[in-house]
This record gives sequence, structure tokens and C-alpha cells, in this order.
Amino acid sequence: MTALIVFLLLFNSTSNDLGFVTKFRDDQKILSSAHYLGNLKRLNEFKQFTSIDLTKYRHASSISGTHTIDRWTSANDNLKEIVRVITVVPIDTVITEKMVDGTITDRHHIKTSFEFTTYQFLKSSKAYTYLTISHEGLVEYGIGKEIFNISYESIPLGLSEIYLKTKRDIKGILNKK
Repeated sequence: MTALIVFLLLFNSTSNDLGFVTKFRDDQKILSSAHYLGNLKRLNEFKQFTSIDLTKYRHASSISGTHTIDRWTSANDNLKEIVRVITVVPIDTVITEKMVDGTITDRHHIKTSFEFTTYQFLKSSKAYTYLTISHEGLVEYGIGKEIFNISYESIPLGLSEIYLKTKRDIKGILNKK
């Protein structure tokens, strides 16, 4: 009985809480205090997604490898589909620092994990995509065919080794119907 209650609580929180409001606010705080390069002038267009009533949507959830995929769909709304992909990527590697001449100056053993959260909001007219990394902040957003990358002055060790592959994997999931 206890396991059933826990399962229902987890399922209920997953299907009724998109989590976008918290991520969006956290990223705003990071961006206000971090040194970064990027175009934020269209970021405010995502505010329209901070007050979505998910009870109007049908929810489906699945897991594919390290990705947890939640989809909310509606046939009667301007916002046709919402997709959230949470990807946890563990990393256990050694990063070697070298001088230009090839001399090894330092080695760092990195054992950590990164949690990527991607939201895609599909409206009748265009798609809005938002990619953030927990504790690191917003790294990319897209509106229609326009993609805006955010680059921070400092990035955690290990992130550059997994970022592009993880982003490709997530894009593949978002393009799958």
C-alpha cells in the first residue's frame, strides 16, 4: 500500500508539474550574476510558458537510456505539445592539461554528473526550445528556426566533453514523434 501511495505521488508530481517556472527563474538569477556571451533579447518570449494549466493536456512519460521524456499534448489549444527531456549524464574521466609544445602540466580526475533539462513548446505557428543545465544555467534557446547560444566565462570541468553529444541526443528525441 505504501509503495502505491509513493508511486501515485511521484506520478502526480511528474504529470502536473512541468518545472519550467523554477528553471526559468533560477536561470534568470544565474544570468543576472554571471559573465556570459549570448543574445537574450528574445528570451522574454518564454514567459508565456510560465503559467500553463497542465490539466488540459494528456500526459505520457517514457525513459530512453539516460533520458526521461514527458509529453503533454492537447488537440484544442494553441499550444499543441509540451515536451520535457531530463537527461542525467554521469562522467568519470581524466582531463589532461597540456602546453602548446605537448608537455603535460596537470591531470584532473573528474567524477560527477550533469543534469540537462530541455523544454520544447510546440505552438501552431512555431516551436520554442529551452535547454538548461542544473546549477549551470541556460545554455541554449530557440524560437522557430533561430537558435541562441549562451556561453559562460567559466564552465565546469567535464562539461565540454559531453555537451555536444548530449545535445545531439536530445535533439533526436525532440524530433521523434
